[in-house]
Amino acid sequence: MNFEFLDVLEQRVKEAGDRLTELREQNAVLTARVAELERATSRSAGETAWSKEREQLRRRVEKLAARLETLLSA
Repeated sequence: MNFEFLDVLEQRVKEAGDRLTELREQNAVLTARVAELERATSRSAGETAWSKEREQLRRRVEKLAARLETLLSA
C-alpha cells in the first residue's frame, strides 16, 4: 500500500500549523499595538479636556481680575 498521500497530508498539516503559529504571534503584536494606541488616544482626549478646563478657568480668572480692576478704579 502506498502511503505517499499521508506524507503530503502530514506536510500540509505541518505547514498549516506553522502558519497558525505565525499568525498568532502577529495577532499578539497587533493586539498590543492597538492597546497602546487606544491608551495614547485616551490620554490625548484627557489632555484635550484638561486644556479646555484650563482655558475656561483662565477666562474666568481674567474676568474676575477685570471686575476687580473696575471696582478699584471707581
